[in-house]
Amino acid sequence: LLMAGAWETSGGYTTPATTRIWWTPPIGASDIGDAERVPTNYWIDVEQSITGMAAMDGTVYIFAYRALWGLAPTGLPGANAYQRYTIRTDIGCIRHQTITISDDENGSPCVYFLSHRGPYRIGPNGVQYLGNDCEDIWNTVNLDAGDVVAHTIAYPDQHQVWFYAATGSSSNPDVKMMFDTRLGRAEGDSVYRGWAKHASASAAVRCSCLFSVTPGATMTRALKPYAGNVAANNSLFKCDTGTDDAGTDYQSYLDTKPYMPAGWGRNVRVDDPQLVAKAQSGVTITVSPLSDFGLATTQAGTALLTATGSETRVQRRVEGLQMSGAGAIAFRIGDAAAADNTWAIDALIAHAQPQEERS
Repeated sequence: LLMAGAWETSGGYTTPATTRIWWTPPIGASDIGDAERVPTNYWIDVEQSITGMAAMDGTVYIFAYRALWGLAPTGLPGANAYQRYTIRTDIGCIRHQTITISDDENGSPCVYFLSHRGPYRIGPNGVQYLGNDCEDIWNTVNLDAGDVVAHTIAYPDQHQVWFYAATGSSSNPDVKMMFDTRLGRAEGDSVYRGWAKHASASAAVRCSCLFSVTPGATMTRALKPYAGNVAANNSLFKCDTGTDDAGTDYQSYLDTKPYMPAGWGRNVRVDDPQLVAKAQSGVTITVSPLSDFGLATTQAGTALLTATGSETRVQRRVEGLQMSGAGAIAFRIGDAAAADNTWAIDALIAHAQPQEERS
């Protein structure tokens, strides 16, 4: 058993220290009746107050607010059981509730955590930064939130890690950034892609955990995320259930990145795109242009996902979305407004034809 950080000012069996890691000898180390205990000399100190710890693949990770260390087992007994080494001195963990363990795009285990600079993970490729694609969100996190600044939960059944954080002047989390571990793509010390943002009622929660889908005397082994909301009359939410958010419909959409099919400085013309999506009776997808970095946003086209036969995927023309005179092409794909439905998009195929040079 390893323990870290004692914040009391006096009393107790051992001297309080916010920078210390203790460990116990194995049960029965001295004799068959030797219970677990905390010897006064089984400890290691670090240079900063400890904010969290995690263990994975035989290594113990110790976090401060702006530092990260590893404890490696030495194989020696007693006070020499672990050797400390420094991993980072610029980032750490802002709160132990933001540390969780999940997998990466290859299925390898990783420790995920939230630093003052945004989300990171430790895995087979060392320490990797996850936040490049959404630094506009992480830069607004209120690190001085009065109540709860952030918490994190892993949702293994969906290969997701949920980071809740307080932004702006909020004293509690008001946004959830969901990372799909299967979609992340590592490039050196950074990981790109895989993010979605939730900013509705179930994102404004102060705590989260996994628990049985059916709480009670007879509980299933299947787990769902649960989250506690103080503002909504101390409500307990069961997440990933139904198609609304705490009884309120919400708008869901995705924005593509900008594309320059003809290169910089030349306009293009785009005909009605083709949408490939899961067949979904009665569901209409709206596609809006975000051309020239949001300059053109009024025009929109739609596609109905109802199957005409027994097909599981539909390919539909998005009617009414021809456009021209745009240098950078991007699209918003999804609900036109808050709706109670589900959809899954496979692809949007748009053909662009070069036009005149931009003036």
